Amino acid sequence: MKLVIILAIIVLIKINTIVIGANCPIECACQGLSIDCSNRGLTKIPKDIPPNIIKIDLQGNHIEVIKYEDLSYLKSLKVLHLQDNQIETIERGSFDPLTNLERLRLNNNKLSYLPIDLFSSLKSLKRLDLSHNKIKLVPKDLFSGLNNLNNLQLDNNLIKCIEKGAFNSLINVDILTLDDNKLILLHDGLLNNLKKLTIFRIQNNKLECGCKLIWFSKWLLKNSHLAHDLKCFSSKDNQFKDVTSLNEYEFKCNIQESDDIDGHCAPEAECPYPCVCENDIVDCKDRSLTEIPKNIPKTTVELHFKRNLITEIPTDAFKDLKHLRLIDLSNNMIEKVSVDSFKGLESLNTLLLNANKLGCLRKDTFSGLKNLNLLSLFDNQLKSLPDGLFEPLNSLQTIHLGRNPLLCDCRLKWLNEYFKTKPVEKSGITCNTPKRMAKKSIGSIPTAKFKCNATQNRDIDDDVCGVLNECPKNCNCKGNIVDCRGLGLEQIPRNIPTDTKELHLQDNNIKEIRANGVFKRLKNLSRLDLRNNRIDSIEDNAFMGAESLNELFLNENYLTNLNSNTFNGLFNLKTLLLRSNKLNYITNKTFEKLSQLRLLSLYDNRIKCIQKGSFDNFKSLSTLNLMSNPFLCNCGLKWLKDWLKQSNIATGNPKCISPERLRDHSIVNLDDRDFKCDQNDQFKDECGNVLVPYVNKMTIQMDSCPKNCTCSNKIVRCSYQSLKKIPQDIPHDVKELYLDSNEIVELPDFLEKFTQLEKLDLSSNRLKEIPSRIFEKLTTLDTLILSFNNIECIQIDSFAGLSKLRLLSLYANQLSMIQDGSFSDLKSLSHIALGLNPLYCDCNLAWLSTWIKNEYVEPGIARCHGPAKLSNKLVLTAPTQFFICQNDSKAPINCLNSCYKNSCLNNSTCIPEKTIGKNYKCLYDSKAPINCLNSCYKNSCLNNSTCIPEKTIGKNYKCLCKDGFYGDKCEKKMDSCFGDPCKNSGKCTSIDNKKYKCECTIGWEGENCEINTNECRSSPCYNNATCIDKLADFECKCQMPYSGKKCEFKQEWCSSSESNPCLNKADCIPIKNSYHCECKDGFEGEFCQFAINNCLNHKCQNGICLTGSKNYTCKCNPGYTGRFCDTQNPNPIALPLQSSLNEQLIECTSNDCLNGGICYRTTNDKNKSCKCKLGYSGERCEILKSVFYEYEDSYIELEAQDMENDLNLTFSFMSLNENSILLYHGSKSTKHLALELYKGRLRVSFDLGNGQGTNLYSYSILNDGTEHFIQLILSGKNLSLNILDRNEQRFISCSDGAYKYLNIGDEPIYIGGVPNSIQDRISKQLMHVKNTSSLNGCLTSLWINSELKNLNQVEYSHKIKPGCKFKESCYNNPCKNGGACQSQFSLNSDFVCECKNEFIGKMCENFKTSNLQYRAAPLLSGNSVRKNVKKETSCSEKIVNDFYMDETSGCKTKRKIKMIQCGGQCSAEMKKLKLLDNKEMFGYLIGTNNRQNVRSINECCIPIKTRLRRVKLFCDNGSTFVKDINLIKKCSCSSKCEA
Repeated sequence: MKLVIILAIIVLIKINTIVIGANCPIECACQGLSIDCSNRGLTKIPKDIPPNIIKIDLQGNHIEVIKYEDLSYLKSLKVLHLQDNQIETIERGSFDPLTNLERLRLNNNKLSYLPIDLFSSLKSLKRLDLSHNKIKLVPKDLFSGLNNLNNLQLDNNLIKCIEKGAFNSLINVDILTLDDNKLILLHDGLLNNLKKLTIFRIQNNKLECGCKLIWFSKWLLKNSHLAHDLKCFSSKDNQFKDVTSLNEYEFKCNIQESDDIDGHCAPEAECPYPCVCENDIVDCKDRSLTEIPKNIPKTTVELHFKRNLITEIPTDAFKDLKHLRLIDLSNNMIEKVSVDSFKGLESLNTLLLNANKLGCLRKDTFSGLKNLNLLSLFDNQLKSLPDGLFEPLNSLQTIHLGRNPLLCDCRLKWLNEYFKTKPVEKSGITCNTPKRMAKKSIGSIPTAKFKCNATQNRDIDDDVCGVLNECPKNCNCKGNIVDCRGLGLEQIPRNIPTDTKELHLQDNNIKEIRANGVFKRLKNLSRLDLRNNRIDSIEDNAFMGAESLNELFLNENYLTNLNSNTFNGLFNLKTLLLRSNKLNYITNKTFEKLSQLRLLSLYDNRIKCIQKGSFDNFKSLSTLNLMSNPFLCNCGLKWLKDWLKQSNIATGNPKCISPERLRDHSIVNLDDRDFKCDQNDQFKDECGNVLVPYVNKMTIQMDSCPKNCTCSNKIVRCSYQSLKKIPQDIPHDVKELYLDSNEIVELPDFLEKFTQLEKLDLSSNRLKEIPSRIFEKLTTLDTLILSFNNIECIQIDSFAGLSKLRLLSLYANQLSMIQDGSFSDLKSLSHIALGLNPLYCDCNLAWLSTWIKNEYVEPGIARCHGPAKLSNKLVLTAPTQFFICQNDSKAPINCLNSCYKNSCLNNSTCIPEKTIGKNYKCLYDSKAPINCLNSCYKNSCLNNSTCIPEKTIGKNYKCLCKDGFYGDKCEKKMDSCFGDPCKNSGKCTSIDNKKYKCECTIGWEGENCEINTNECRSSPCYNNATCIDKLADFECKCQMPYSGKKCEFKQEWCSSSESNPCLNKADCIPIKNSYHCECKDGFEGEFCQFAINNCLNHKCQNGICLTGSKNYTCKCNPGYTGRFCDTQNPNPIALPLQSSLNEQLIECTSNDCLNGGICYRTTNDKNKSCKCKLGYSGERCEILKSVFYEYEDSYIELEAQDMENDLNLTFSFMSLNENSILLYHGSKSTKHLALELYKGRLRVSFDLGNGQGTNLYSYSILNDGTEHFIQLILSGKNLSLNILDRNEQRFISCSDGAYKYLNIGDEPIYIGGVPNSIQDRISKQLMHVKNTSSLNGCLTSLWINSELKNLNQVEYSHKIKPGCKFKESCYNNPCKNGGACQSQFSLNSDFVCECKNEFIGKMCENFKTSNLQYRAAPLLSGNSVRKNVKKETSCSEKIVNDFYMDETSGCKTKRKIKMIQCGGQCSAEMKKLKLLDNKEMFGYLIGTNNRQNVRSINECCIPIKTRLRRVKLFCDNGSTFVKDINLIKKCSCSSKCEA
């Protein structure tokens, strides 16, 4: 049985071992099995992507074409993001190898055509996004085979037609979007197979509500939850009517619909990028093409590729082009014509290959071209032609062979005879050599003149061109790829084409690689695959000549040793895979010549030792796999431990196999003293390492050892001892404890004392349950084996605290149910065994299905026991949506969802009881207080908090939380989700206590669900209406005279308030297709929008003019009076200056007091004293003690501190901010120390760089505006946080590892904020801090190691002001017009007013005229509404070409935008003021309700005409978004000025 356990664990490890197959592309960022190449400006997909990668992000680049070979080797790929590119073409077969692909995003590209079989191989695809392209039709077989697809997005295209049956394969689709296309009709039955559809969008099309749409109306009525408010569009009688509201007789047929009965779409001709296609002619001239495109339309008649850079005509280049009559490939760089290049082109009559670099042609090059009339080979490099080359050309009439260096020897005798006997027109075909034949016309020369010498005669049958391009027997040659896999070959073929770039020889019987020169001919070879052969030896210099080789695969062979000459000649080798061979050792000569190597895999060999210096010559190595080797960890391998620690190379986790005391120990985690050599060891090992015996043979003595157990080197073995209990006398410092194959029935509490335990084996016992938090103190536990027990139930916190656990085996138990969150603490888990458990896969195990699929920790062994639908299905592969709950009477009674989800509370007892809909009963204490029964029992406080009965409205209890928890029921833990960062009801999920992820509710998006989804993005409003985005909805602001949800209805002028443009109670009089406004007294203008201004000729001298309906008045400035403010008041009373000092100022000089301090001495004191300015202290005011942070980017920079010794940093501060940085000290890696205010509490984040950082929150809330004193004491890996004025003390400690203290070099310490340049890095990329706002308050003192810091003597301070004052100034609310008052820290103001939208000013005292919107619709005439106003202005328009930047986010465009800026000044003459839509606001503005006293306003130069433009913005963090901006088109003087 123990053997079974070991084998199961080995299988787990084998399955889950990950070896990155290649180096990360230089332009991308790699993490695990994911690659981020987004927003890198790429024009094509990188070539060196590792083949076993799972996710690739290529969004936001400039890729235009996806070629067949771009993704051909990425067979493990599951997620592919290609959105936001310029993709126009995807070649046929590009996605064929991606059989594991689950998510594919191609939205926001330029796709107009998709090959019919493009997605046919994507059987695992679940989500496909093709939205925001230019697709015009959906053919019947486009989505054939996509049975697992559940999300298909086709919105925002140009789709006019969807063929009948196009969605027949989409049986699992639950989301389908077709909105914003050009659909006119839908074929009957199109949606019949979409049984699981839950979201269906088809708005904003041009649906013709004719008889062909009757079925769709019925379908919508039957599925009433889909496609709400769908309107007819193009039917005259039914326009804008709801499709579902029409009666059947209202769907009338027209002639077009009657004819359209076959359900097919008129095919759109495909056109290869970047060619032009018209009338079956494909024009690709002058396009700088380097190869012939693959997606040429099958109906093509003529192909034009003249003047490109094509070098080769590959096999089957023109396959299926049966109608082709002309091919023009002239003026290229073609050197090679492959086998069968022109196969099947029976209709071809013209072939132009002139002006290329052809040096030879195969005999069968033109085979099958029986109708060819004209062949041009003019101006090439042809010296000879094989006999019979033109035999297949029965219809040949004209051939051009001039300007070729033809060698007229015996091998061209046949050509001379051909031209003599065949009636073929030729043009100037002459000999070039030999000299005696030069310039003689072939076809008129005596045949006897064509002679060869003896050597030439011997080689007369040699076909040089054939030798160069011949494909080895039984191999498959396509382009530059030669595939000879699985042919049983015993040696490498000699006749490999010289232009080969990839050679596949895997799965053969090759035993030896000889130095026979086979690779000297393959100068272009870049990839050589020799996997799974029988190679046991490689001769010296065998690979000489393969100078271009980048990748060499020698996996799964029988190699036992390699020497210094094995890899001679491979100067450019970057990937070398030697996995699963029989190598015994590595010396420092083995790889010394492979300096360019990036990836080296030595996984699964027999390597016991590696000589010191073996990896020193690698300059670019990033991945080295040494795992699964039997390393002998003696003194000769000590160097490897040090090298692994110091190297930044990914190496996996190699372990020792011998000696026995170190078996399965990680090499990197051993101490130097563990690497020992005995006196009997050889002087050198087989690698050449010198072995020095370890003289001091100290053994680790254990405190005691339980009876019948064995104890050695902190390993305790008690297996097969028939133990019924775990012994209590096990040494406390045990690291490995084996208790397997006993009779233990329960786990004792004293397990918590084994705090150094790394491995615990409890398999094959009689355990039935795992108690709550039983392993919580075993924080170093790496492996926990609980297989082959009788475990039925696991508590939700059974595995709490096991953050370092990597392997957990629950194999072969009785688990039917596992609670959601049971494994949430297992942050390091890489393998879990759940097989042979009767798992009941209903809705309560849906979380486990999702978790296993996301984390890849379960290898596909665990199966469902029930319900019937999922019986015997793998949990790993069973669809999560099938995990549903039903009233299943066969469900297991022991741990069903009832006792888990509705478990009895408050120490009551759960009794299994089978009743309808319930299989438990709770027995609780009847003496419980009556007021707690309905609250504390049903809604009990969680996490060991205390329930206090308390009678309040709707609630009669209160929870007192333990430290570290919060919430109404103390249900929330202080982790990265503390403070509810997810806005608008979004769900927060904590990730590693450092990061969080928000799941947003409908209508919201963004990192924190803070962005309202823009429903106006699709421009749903008609008739030039303005769209206003709302939550999950939109509103259209209609222009007159339109109305309706989308402004689709037109009203008569003046018939309602919506169609009445007249202002100020004017009478609206309708006239034909227009209106006329009759103004009331005091107003004028087309819309009665101008108040009559009597201030145009006013006489006010020292004041302002206020207009009335018939006259004006003068409002005087202070100190003036009179009707025209022309009389000055008597002199104002001067206020005496008050001194803030009562002392007498005597005999002080300017140098006595520093920093603006006032020097004084009293009459009773002869000594001088200083009265310091705010913030300064000291006898001479020489110390700056307190400062004020006024701006968002204020900060102080201190010099780096010595963290190796203890550091005591104490400071005091005052702030009202909920979120701000107090202290930050960090690097570009994970190492950092951060202290910040987050939601009013202190948050500390601390990481030494050993792999797992830690953080904590204070219990106290400190953003209350009072002074708080904080002390941070840093001692190695330990940190103490003391809030001195609250008597609160907290401790945290970083995990053990290579780093013993925080060592960040010379990086500064920032106080109160950080520079803008590092804000994104520390918050969004490294997640060191939650926010980057500065203190925006006061730092009142700073002490470093008990010394007061003079803030005048720091390294640098940014936007810092001396001193701080703060007081509550909002008691009587000084803010006017409904403004809200908030106290603040400031040197100039103690409060700030948050004004309503229409007001501005310090106390909201001024009206904000820039917020007033003018009506746009009435300005239909195009004439200015300002009449008879004399202007004397210098208002100017300045054209600028610059990047647009969004002020809120800082994101900007990549391209410059032409914009206009308004500048200059307008006349100070008083002008008329345009009126507003809001009549009440106008009344407020002029200070009267009866059109009296209209106030004149000076004009300014502002925009009067703008246009809306949509731009794409790029952010520093790599994200992008689209925004609509207003660009100025025209400027003019206006009274609509900013207050």
